[in-house]
Amino acid sequence: MATHRILAVAPPGRAPGWADALSSELGIPHFTLTALAREEERRKTRLGRSITESLMTGDFLDVRAVRLLVEDAVKRRGVEGFVLSGLPLDGALIDELAAGIAATHAVAALGGLPERAVRTLDALRKRVKTLDVASDLPDADVLRQAMAFLR
Repeated sequence: MATHRILAVAPPGRAPGWADALSSELGIPHFTLTALAREEERRKTRLGRSITESLMTGDFLDVRAVRLLVEDAVKRRGVEGFVLSGLPLDGALIDELAAGIAATHAVAALGGLPERAVRTLDALRKRVKTLDVASDLPDADVLRQAMAFLR
């Protein structure tokens, strides 16, 4: 099976259920940006503290730092593929991150959301194969559509 590096993009709190199910179905880990940052912070690294602080204060995230965080998680777990969620709805950040971590696909539950989400989706479409689903779609339906999309 091909290696999938999937960005799960959705409003805060919306992606975890279907992202967990998708990672389980594909046999790859689901990383959330917040959990990776907290894990790194527990390891007492400057990188973890910096990202956690940015996430908590709503400051701009340094894409290079996020890329390093993801690369480290991939290396420590000995995996190639993953589902990554918990990303801010920032088109420029997502575009740069998708390139930096060699994302292969994105599943975006942004339909019907404000202009900022539309710009994020436009940025994703330029970089990776992207499935756009309604933001209020039940997790099981998102999973079914995502699995069909990834085949």
